[in-house]
Amino acid sequence: MKPTKNRKFCLGCQRPKMLFETKAKANNFIKFNSPEISANSHKVPKRSYYCPFCCGWHVTSVESERAQACEEHDQQMLDAIHAINHPKAPCDAQDKSIESKLKNELNEICVRIDNTIAQIESALIHAETSKLCTKFEQLLELQNKLHAKSNEFDIHGDTIAKRLEKIEKAKATFLFVYDYFTDKDKRQEYLSRLSDEEKSERTNIMINNIDVIDQINERFDEIKASESQSGTCEKIEGLCSEITNVLMPKLIGVTNKLKKYFTGKIEGIRTSLHRAQENIDTFYDGLLQMIQKYIEQAREAINANDIALCEQNLSRAENLLPDIVSEREQDLYDQIAQLRVLTVNSISGQAG
Repeated sequence: MKPTKNRKFCLGCQRPKMLFETKAKANNFIKFNSPEISANSHKVPKRSYYCPFCCGWHVTSVESERAQACEEHDQQMLDAIHAINHPKAPCDAQDKSIESKLKNELNEICVRIDNTIAQIESALIHAETSKLCTKFEQLLELQNKLHAKSNEFDIHGDTIAKRLEKIEKAKATFLFVYDYFTDKDKRQEYLSRLSDEEKSERTNIMINNIDVIDQINERFDEIKASESQSGTCEKIEGLCSEITNVLMPKLIGVTNKLKKYFTGKIEGIRTSLHRAQENIDTFYDGLLQMIQKYIEQAREAINANDIALCEQNLSRAENLLPDIVSEREQDLYDQIAQLRVLTVNSISGQAG
């Protein structure tokens, strides 16, 4: 029997062939039809094989030893068809270099975004207004770069999505907290309404630190204004103590660097006060010594009966004599008074 049924055109053989759904059906065809086929043709099916082109089973008279060459031929044809239907994008060394460069650029942008967000949070905690604005502008630039790169190369993975989400959260925090930077009354009214639990929230810690640092800076401004005034040492020392003992303990989560900055500034003010006081003491001591010198010169003059010179030196001593605040000033005052009595007595004696 010559095969006439189930004939399909096979791309592999480039001619019509019988197609069987299973290997068993193909083998049964060989078993029951080979004798009749051999009587009418020299091509007698001897084996079955699976055809990847037809997705079924054929029978063939080709010997097994030739089967490998046929299969290789079929595979080559399949590869060629697949290449036509699914063309591969060229992937040479230059393409790999571009891909690697793009990946590095995206990674660098993501790292810079993470660092900038951390710096913004630090600036908010430490109330660094100028740094905060600069870093926020940098964050917006990085966001635009990330959008541009991801859209240009159609890259939208989890890493990029997470960074964009972090940026939006940082922007929301910035806009919320920054609103309280310049409005002191609004800030203090907001803080006064917070519960103890709410005060521990990160954004509220930032607003608290803004208020405390603002108060500290106000005290420093007051100290600076007082430094040019006399008799303000006690006031300045009181302001320094308030900053150190009252305001600084209210700061939450700030770095030691900021605390050291405030502490160092206060130490500098106190050192200047100490030096100024030393200078005042030195000057005052020199003033009292000069008064004592005029008194001695007045005493020598009266002993020499030079009343005019004595009066001159006593007047100089009296003009320099400060208010009596200690035994030293009292002693000088008493010496001048005694010499005044002697002067009057000498003038009376000369008149007699």
